[in-house]
Amino acid sequence: MSSSSPVPRLYTIAEVAELTKMSEYWLREQCRNATLAHHRFGRCYRFSDTDLTQLLAGTRVEPQERRLTPTRHRRG
Repeated sequence: MSSSSPVPRLYTIAEVAELTKMSEYWLREQCRNATLAHHRFGRCYRFSDTDLTQLLAGTRVEPQERRLTPTRHRRG
């Protein structure tokens, strides 16, 4: 291999679960269902830095602007 294209660091399911605090079971299920980007070597799943970035970007929830609704006052 040439030095211009280094082999990317690949993380195991256990390492990704530890980094993200997600369960290994959930990660495996997402890989089986092909909903997470990953590399597969036989029965082993591996994640690159790019895969982890996509995982985290895909789970990001942006805050929504709160809309205030007028309240109704009771007369009584």
